[in-house]
Amino acid sequence: MLCLSFAIAGIIASTVDVVAGTTSNTAGHVVRVKDGWVVSSSGVHGEYVGTYTSELNDKVLSKMYAAVKPEDWQPFSMINSTLLRYLELDGTYLADVPLQLPSLFVLQLAPTAVIAPAANLTLENTSTFMALVELNDIHFSAVLGGTIDASSLNSSAFEYPYRRGYQAVAIKGGSNNAIRGVRAAANNSDSAVGITQSPRSEIANCDIGGSPSNSSAQTVGRCIWILSSSHALVHDNHVHHCRSHALDFDAYTSVSAAYNNLCEDNGEEGIFVEETASGNFIFNNTCRRNGAGIGLEANVVGPVTNNMIINNHLVGNLGNAITAGGSAPHTSMEHSSIGNIFANNVAEDNLGHNGGQYNGHHGSSIGDFWTGNKASGSAPTWCALPGNVSEVAVFEPEQNQ
Repeated sequence: MLCLSFAIAGIIASTVDVVAGTTSNTAGHVVRVKDGWVVSSSGVHGEYVGTYTSELNDKVLSKMYAAVKPEDWQPFSMINSTLLRYLELDGTYLADVPLQLPSLFVLQLAPTAVIAPAANLTLENTSTFMALVELNDIHFSAVLGGTIDASSLNSSAFEYPYRRGYQAVAIKGGSNNAIRGVRAAANNSDSAVGITQSPRSEIANCDIGGSPSNSSAQTVGRCIWILSSSHALVHDNHVHHCRSHALDFDAYTSVSAAYNNLCEDNGEEGIFVEETASGNFIFNNTCRRNGAGIGLEANVVGPVTNNMIINNHLVGNLGNAITAGGSAPHTSMEHSSIGNIFANNVAEDNLGHNGGQYNGHHGSSIGDFWTGNKASGSAPTWCALPGNVSEVAVFEPEQNQ
């Protein structure tokens, strides 16, 4: 791993107060905006820049931060407040267009700060991974804290799977970006938060899904969607109340990790690793009260290969605790589960499907390996296995297993 960090603590020291509209790349450069007013650290009001994202794009991001280029970060290993610029937002802001963040930048939202859709936010000609806040082809930037809530948008505007509405936050292209500590929700898009084609990006310590105004409301789409990305880190999140998958490692997602997440009360899998996803590490997650626990599947494209599903806790899901295999009736390698490892997972009181809590042969499987997995509850531990160790091997050397 590269030696880099997004430092939060201590950024106020050595900052530059911005009260008027000045442009700067000064180390630790901070612009503070409260209820649309640029303010100093002592609370002195300066320019009024507005509470719409179009105004923040035009009057703050474009005018108060100079453009940066790769040469500004390439000579460094430590990317922290010595290089990053900060925008601290406090108050409620309305997204009439996506808020577009630059590179080497941190959007720091106050705990009570909210970004929500404006009444005039258009739903026409939207595209996949469009969001209220976008990190679009940028590098070493982050969104920290606050609430970004797109759930008020009309859920019937687009029907799944062709919805192209607005996520709360999206990382698209670029690299080395982060979303941390955000309360995020959406209701007319493919997901609430997404990463696509952006290596070494992170979603951490977030509360994602449902509606901030109704904690038990189940919103449409996924909660977290990772597509065509490598080295993504998704960890320590509470992911809940989405009608689709809580966390989806979709096609061409590779060498990524999902760990320490709580995925609960979602309509489909708590964690779904699908299509050509390969070499991913799914570790120490809790999936409970979902449509199913963890699923590996190759359907449209594939295979899904060499993923490691280790030490997860699957509780009270309506379907299987863990399922793996290509989608029937496909039998070719392109629609198979190949070389995946399932170890030391614990299943409790899952209702099961096709006769058991662990379904190691949902469809075509080649060389999948299971060991040390436990189950308790009224449903049997295993669904029917293929009877061919080259397809699925379950190794339990202890007696009476």
